[in-house]
Amino acid sequence: MANWQENFAQTASFVGRTLDSELQQSIHAYVDGFLAANQSPLERRVQQGRIREGHGDLHAGSVCVTRRRLYLFDCIEFNERFRCADVAAEVAFLAMDLDHLGRADLGQAFVDAYVRRSGDGELLSLLQFYKCYRAVVRAKVLDFRLDDPRLETPEAERIAHEARAYFDLAYAYTGQFARPVLLVSMGLPSSGKTTLAHALAGRLARVHLSSDVVRKRLAGLRPIAHQFDGFERGLYSRSMSRRVHAVLRRKAARWPRRGQSIVLDATYGQPAERAAVRQLARRRGARLQVILCRADESVLRARLAARALDRGRRACRSRCLQRRVYSGPALTGIARSRGRTRR
Repeated sequence: MANWQENFAQTASFVGRTLDSELQQSIHAYVDGFLAANQSPLERRVQQGRIREGHGDLHAGSVCVTRRRLYLFDCIEFNERFRCADVAAEVAFLAMDLDHLGRADLGQAFVDAYVRRSGDGELLSLLQFYKCYRAVVRAKVLDFRLDDPRLETPEAERIAHEARAYFDLAYAYTGQFARPVLLVSMGLPSSGKTTLAHALAGRLARVHLSSDVVRKRLAGLRPIAHQFDGFERGLYSRSMSRRVHAVLRRKAARWPRRGQSIVLDATYGQPAERAAVRQLARRRGARLQVILCRADESVLRARLAARALDRGRRACRSRCLQRRVYSGPALTGIARSRGRTRR
């Protein structure tokens, strides 16, 4: 309660700037209600030794992955109070930040793995509460940076935007959505549906399922690969599209069972595809919401042309690199060394 009171006091000056007053009141009411109803479980956590010294600031920016190994760094060593907490709060920090990055699926996988290895099933009943707390902390820290008079306008706008996103995320954890939501972001290619879907997933703690990612994985490509075979050809043939939508529905079906809302991101140009999604929502008891993204034809053409140009540049850079590596000075030097290669 002391931590929450400090949060509310320190964010009061940002109400009306990065924090909506009604949202702040909703979070306050949720916190008061949760603490009043969960005194016994929280005290039991103390008796069970679940309060530990940990990292204290375990957001995604404090995690490094290299050579398939994970490293946690930047622990709050200077303040014991900040790094001493329920392990549920520590787990919630990283899970919340993965939600914020539009990867609620990874956040859930992380939580599942921790519960499986630790046997701490009670953590799940506290997770939303601690996620809400950690989202407010992240927003608060960003808000503090806005008071720096040296901050330039573009950077200040970026920070304010991210702080609002964290406050929105905190609100999403308060249980304002009574049942899972299946939100469809649809429209023509380059209409902005993927950008919107990713942003909504990050602000509302929803799993983002993209037809583009599924399509490339089915073809054995990396999700970030750039490839377009033309309308209804290759990767975008009708048979491939039917496979993609079938996989999307299978992936989507598992999340409402866990009370998790999702965002489906695809063109959905065929009536049968839209009907199948409506049926999926009814079958899983999810509330269906649809957003149709539109843009002027000139904007669509310009975006598609820019994508094609970017793909061409990437391919050119790749070919140039290959020529330098395999037929340039590096290869010539190796040949002249007569077997004495150097690294």
